[in-house]
Amino acid sequence: TMTLGVMATHSEVRKSMRQQDFLPSIIACLAPDEDVVVQELATLCLASMSIDYTSKIEIFEKGGLEPLISLLSSPDPDVQKNSIECISNLIQEVLARAAFTEMTGIIP
Repeated sequence: TMTLGVMATHSEVRKSMRQQDFLPSIIACLAPDEDVVVQELATLCLASMSIDYTSKIEIFEKGGLEPLISLLSSPDPDVQKNSIECISNLIQEVLARAAFTEMTGIIP
């Protein structure tokens, strides 16, 4: 996940990662039983990926929003920061914004 997290900052790499269908594997790394370093790098990758419209939709459709919301209570500040960044990008889209409000009760 470290390599993917860093490489995802480049648009061509993000495009290739979408084509290779990496997102479900990255989202799986958000699980509560994963090591905090794995969560940090997975959230970093998703924050970078969520810059692109297509990735925003895919992260949301593949169930990435709920674990990201859960990670807001992580003891690691980097996991929290990366999760907030990704959520912020995701809720720019109407469906994700509605789901966020439904899950948290917060209206962005």
